[in-house]
Amino acid sequence: MMQSFVNVSFLGDISLNNQYEKMGNTSENPFTDISEQLFKSELVIGNLECLLYGNGVNEKKIPRIGTTDKALSLLKFLNLKMVTLAHNHIYDNLLDGFNKTTSFLKKNNIDFLGASANTHKYDDPLFMKIRGINFCFLNYVTEDTNPKIPNNAPVFLNFYNREKILNDIKNNKSKCDQLILLFHWGGRTEGYLQPDWYQRQDSHSFIDAGADLIIGGHSHTLQPFEVYKNKYIFYSLGNFCFGDVLYDGNHFKWGKESLNSVIVSANFSKSTYTIDLIPISNSENHVVNDKSSSRILYKRNRMFKIIFYSIYIWKVYFFYERFPKKAFLRVKSKILAKF
Repeated sequence: MMQSFVNVSFLGDISLNNQYEKMGNTSENPFTDISEQLFKSELVIGNLECLLYGNGVNEKKIPRIGTTDKALSLLKFLNLKMVTLAHNHIYDNLLDGFNKTTSFLKKNNIDFLGASANTHKYDDPLFMKIRGINFCFLNYVTEDTNPKIPNNAPVFLNFYNREKILNDIKNNKSKCDQLILLFHWGGRTEGYLQPDWYQRQDSHSFIDAGADLIIGGHSHTLQPFEVYKNKYIFYSLGNFCFGDVLYDGNHFKWGKESLNSVIVSANFSKSTYTIDLIPISNSENHVVNDKSSSRILYKRNRMFKIIFYSIYIWKVYFFYERFPKKAFLRVKSKILAKF
């Protein structure tokens, strides 16, 4: 009997803000180069980081992002069937923005998980059966990404807690063939090319507990992946697409380290899976195939093996990113501003 396989594509952070709002008004497709590849997948999953504008904003959160329903309609070009909502911009546009976004998703038959306006639903796993293979998806966000949700907010997030995640894996593993963890994490290493130390330690414990695949995001950079006990851990896929961020008169433009990403194309059977990586980059807010992203990723993988050889080496790396590198970049930007 021939074994059945299901192809699932995982995308990085999706934010259809700013420039994408203009594209939404013209129905321009910024994903022409990759749309055909995604429509070959039975399931496409991404982190929907930017929600619809509401009747107000979360004043505690800076920066904030939002978008329009026309811009969000660009998701149709991605064959997107599921989005994660456990991230740090979930309450930028208050309950009204959240409700408008989830209504849009339901209308367009896009499943979501990781956040809810229902206090009993925010941490529910999402089960899906495709051609006889049972999937379980779990989505969490760490506090250090700074969602800045007020204590009395009517939107509830599934926050990352190591013991809770281990328990969730234990409770759901027997109900599925493939259990997949989707994380928005690593707040103190945002913008770094390598993950935080705890992310590797926790990931290994989750695989040990029964998780089959881990997909991470939030860093806005393409970070390394590793294979542990024949299971893949992607620490951050970086930005799939993300417009410039405008807030309080400021204009933040993404640097070159935030333009590269990969699409993780996974072929699942009931008991195993294989991975293919589709290298992409952002070129003037269009997502295009770009082989250079593969070279960048594998270079970071090599550095990962060196940096994570010892906690002491990692601490040196972390110190470098935290202080000398940031100081250098500040000086560089001031010099360039004079020309």
